[in-house]
Amino acid sequence: MSGPACRIGDAAQRDAWVALVSNRRLRALREVQEEMALTTRAEVATLYAAKSEHIRNPSGTSAAALDDAAGIYMRKIECLFRQRAAALAEADMPPEACIDLIRAVLDLWRKSPTMDRPELPAEILSRFPPEARALIDPTNAAA
Repeated sequence: MSGPACRIGDAAQRDAWVALVSNRRLRALREVQEEMALTTRAEVATLYAAKSEHIRNPSGTSAAALDDAAGIYMRKIECLFRQRAAALAEADMPPEACIDLIRAVLDLWRKSPTMDRPELPAEILSRFPPEARALIDPTNAAA
């Protein structure tokens, strides 16, 4: 009996991912992710609402509202990641590279005509060690 497909891949690909990722990294990253989710919950809701409105009505003020929401979100992310620089460093996640990655993905997402997550920019991912890239993008970790 097989279960639902895993984003990481088959058993061999999952084993390769686990080999790259340590519990220390996972723990440090999980703490930052949880804090990020709590800190930016309202901003994420505003972003999704603004993006949804912009998809429905791309003319008018929807683009400005989406840009404003993205700016507020990024300011919170920048502040949080600078405050949590030590935890990010423990997970081999350079804070400035994390901020740049989120900014780039957010910018691509804002420009996209859909709500789908855009591809992660390879040029920014290359700023992370392989083990950290496995945490950021597990679908390509074993490739």
